[in-house]
Amino acid sequence: MTIEIAANVKHPSAWRASEIGGKEGLTHRLGRDHVAAIEALLAATRDIPVCEIGRDSFRDPALDDLMAAARDAVMHGHGAIILSGLDLSGRSIEDFERIYWYLGTHLGTAVIQSGKGDLIGHVRHVSDSTARGYLSDMELGPHTDYHEILSLASFRKASRGGQSGLSSAITVHNEMRRSHPDLLRALYEGYPSGLPARYGVNEDASDRNVPVYSVMDGEISAFTLSFYHDAARQRGEALPPRLIEAFGALRDIASREDIQARFMLEPGEMMFWHNRINFHSRTRFENDPGVERLLLRLWIEVPDGRPVHPQVAASCEMIGRYHALGLDQRASAAA
Repeated sequence: MTIEIAANVKHPSAWRASEIGGKEGLTHRLGRDHVAAIEALLAATRDIPVCEIGRDSFRDPALDDLMAAARDAVMHGHGAIILSGLDLSGRSIEDFERIYWYLGTHLGTAVIQSGKGDLIGHVRHVSDSTARGYLSDMELGPHTDYHEILSLASFRKASRGGQSGLSSAITVHNEMRRSHPDLLRALYEGYPSGLPARYGVNEDASDRNVPVYSVMDGEISAFTLSFYHDAARQRGEALPPRLIEAFGALRDIASREDIQARFMLEPGEMMFWHNRINFHSRTRFENDPGVERLLLRLWIEVPDGRPVHPQVAASCEMIGRYHALGLDQRASAAA
């Protein structure tokens, strides 16, 4: 199979933390008109369940303009934006969910994040050794998830740690093309990566390579998760040494100080980013008694969004079926 490596990309999405000023270069601060509109939003939607609020449930020019700019930044600019300036003093988690959900409706359609059917995820530490990464307190290295736009909103910080990291996958691609072209080719080749057996979905993906980097309609996208390693272990195999080395190079470049923006997402701040063109990460954190780190999370699908490789799309669809299976099992148990 002939694989053509994309040329060096010059675009705002190929950003470096050292060039944009880290977090500051991604931040948009709310003005008084935005805050006033948010207060009106809360009053106008008080009787509507949070996840039933639609974009037309409340309209205000200030918020329409804010989120049009946010969408442009995510889809056509750096691929990420942090909205800052919302004071959470005296606000409940329910009010914050209401604000966060409504702003997210301007970017696309929220999708469920687990078999629990949660459209707004709560990112926190739970005492369960089998919990997914977002429910742990461990470090999470540079990775992507499944849907086009991802988002986190901070309600409360940990006592220690929990710093976010964001790196342009396009810049990492450019760097690997320059310094490790052979390893970049291994990432284009990918590896068979179905759902591991622990997910309870029988998906034989032994003949389907899922690329880490791919090009569709001239657009580079990235997709990297632990599934590559899980799928290999499930089949009693080891990942090819060159792919292991390529993952290591990707991680090292994505974590470089000049490339990765590292910052604390402060209470009230909301970050939206394009999952196909940015890697995100998190440092380990610790909670003191009575001080629990709590972030909200949205996964958003975008109509007519960035084109994606068929095998990446298939992997994301598998996750959707797994989540639906969880909902079906819960419904059967309740019947």
